[in-house]
Amino acid sequence: MDPVQNFEIFAPKLIDRKEYFSPGHRACQGCGEVLALRHILKALGDDVVVANATGCM
Repeated sequence: MDPVQNFEIFAPKLIDRKEYFSPGHRACQGCGEVLALRHILKALGDDVVVANATGCM
């Protein structure tokens, strides 16, 4: 069975489509830390507040 074949069936159950990371951050485009933080916030849900200085994570 090809795992990519059924991506649209299983992906919405695995990761939330809602974005919890606000736009306008000062990180570089494609920054690995920002991508990790986006996924962490999606896993934790909407009851989390992260305070961070501007610039690198």
